[in-house]
Formats: sequence, C-alpha cells, structure tokens
Amino acid sequence: MIKVIYYIVVIICGLLVGSFLNVCICRIPRKESILKKHSHCNHCGNKIYIKYPIVQLLTAFTYATLLYKYDLKLDFFVQAYLMTILINVFFIDIEHRIIPNVLVICGFIGGVLLICCNLFYSIEIYMDRAWWNPVVGIFTGSGFLFLVSIVGRYIYKTHALGMGDIKLFAVIGAFLGWKMTLFALAASFLLAGLFGFVSIVKNPKSRKEAMPLGPYIVLGTYVTIMWGWKLFDLQFKV
Repeated sequence: MIKVIYYIVVIICGLLVGSFLNVCICRIPRKESILKKHSHCNHCGNKIYIKYPIVQLLTAFTYATLLYKYDLKLDFFVQAYLMTILINVFFIDIEHRIIPNVLVICGFIGGVLLICCNLFYSIEIYMDRAWWNPVVGIFTGSGFLFLVSIVGRYIYKTHALGMGDIKLFAVIGAFLGWKMTLFALAASFLLAGLFGFVSIVKNPKSRKEAMPLGPYIVLGTYVTIMWGWKLFDLQFKV
C-alpha cells in the first residue's frame, strides 16, 4: 500500500514538473524568463497543444520507472534530476537544434554535488566507491565526442558534432560514472544509426539533412540508467 502511495505521489510530481518543463522548453531557447507570472503562447496550432501533455506524461512515466528501478532512495532523486534536464534537451534540440548552456550548467552543478556526495554515500550506478569514477566519467564520453568533432571537421571541413553534445556528455559522465558513460555513448550512436537508417529508407532525400544527436543521447542515457549494468553483464557473460 505504501508503495502505491509512493507511485501516486511521484506520478503527480512528474505531471507538475512536466508542466514546468513545458515553460522551460518554450522560453529557454528564446532566452525568456521562466519565472514570468503569466504564461503565454508564441505559436498557435495543434502541434503545440499536443506537445504539452506529451511532455507531462513523459516526465511522469520517467519518474515512475526510476522509482521502480531505485525505490525512494538517493539514487532515484539523482537520476530524476538528470532526466529532468535531459527531457528539456530532448524537445529543445529537436525543435531548435541547440542544447542551451543553462541546462548544461544546471547539470554540472548537480554533477559536482553528486561527486562530493559520492565521497560519503554509495551511488548505485557507479558500482564502486572510487572517488575518481565520476570525474573520469566527465572526460570519457565528452573526450571521445571532442575527438570525433575534430576528425570530422578535418575530413569534411565542417562541424560533425556540436559543442552542446560534447558538454552534455560531460554532465552525463558525472552522473553515470565512466563505464556506464561509455555504454550510454554506444547506445546513443546505435539508436541514432538505427533511426537514421529508417529515416533514409522512408525518405532517401533525408540523408543530406543534418540530424540532431541530442535526442538520441537522451534516449541512450535513459536506457543506460534503467538497464545499463544488466546489458553490460549479459554481454560479457555471452
């Protein structure tokens, strides 16, 4: 019965947070204050109205699944904080092709606090008590993407990856530790490749269009948070 109450409370909180995220998703790319007293809409049409409940339901669903994974422990709040930021990234990057610095900064603040917390409390997803685990994680995924960006710029004479993706993975590294950061990186590229292939099959002309990586980083990170270590262990057992 108590667990049922937990789920109800967490889902309600997810719906409320999702409502606030709708404000953030709308205003942050336009550099508007998210603390305005009156809400306003910059667009009219069915798409904008459909997006609002989708964000709310997705946030509630994410919180509920994290509660199922971690119960009501510190790890739940840690990963809920990260996913709250990443839900913003998902929708903003799809629509505007940017990852705002304010979201990265919020992520870094949480990551630094988590690194300090790791000195005194065991974080489940790290799977060890090494103080340097999340610190190395900061440079693992972001360092790899930075190298990819440099090589891509040298070969194709253009930016293969945005700096927003690189900075975002530095944040993710602090929350996941270095091993799961590598797993999230692989999952992100796998999902991006899969969806990209499907998109090209459906519309061959889309191969010339730039594809935002941010949404796939978000999906890859969520998969890692929920099932990363199980899939990791399964791979090495096989």
